[in-house]
Amino acid sequence: PTGTVTFLFTDVVGSTARWEADSRLMAEALALHDEVMRSAIESHGGYVFATGGDGFAVAFQRADQATAAAVDAQRSLRTASWPGGRPLAVRMGAHSGDTVERDDDYFGPPVNRAARVMDAANGSQFVVTSVTDALVPAYPDGVVARPLGAHRFKGLDGGLDVGEGVIDGAVDRGPLRHGGGHTYGFPEQR
Repeated sequence: PTGTVTFLFTDVVGSTARWEADSRLMAEALALHDEVMRSAIESHGGYVFATGGDGFAVAFQRADQATAAAVDAQRSLRTASWPGGRPLAVRMGAHSGDTVERDDDYFGPPVNRAARVMDAANGSQFVVTSVTDALVPAYPDGVVARPLGAHRFKGLDGGLDVGEGVIDGAVDRGPLRHGGGHTYGFPEQR
């Protein structure tokens, strides 16, 4: 993808502890995770440009492709038959923007923003910026966009308006991980 690209970043929550507790089961679970993720990404035209341990960095030409891939992945992860009966919780974040592409890799603020948004998500939560949300003509059936407000993220100038894609009425995942509902650098509201 080139021009305005939507980036989807993913990460398994608590993977280090799972590796330490039972590396054989975690290896099996991660293989299933990778299969589920790659299937959802490929079926919606995503391009995996980086992996890191148990996470994916994916570029999509359109925002609706990225959101559909995230929704399909979360649904499949939720219903998968996990080794040892212990599912993996995967946080996901998406942001869109014009980027620099070089040697099959991407650089620039949109990439950084997608990574920061993903990092703030809780397990099994899908968070999108308002930029991405505005580019999605309609979310997949069963998905409701819930605004989370303006948040400030480490290393980024200014705040980002973000929202959560609530999939099939999933339980409230709680405030973003970076501050119990408060934003980095913003004064606490009274």
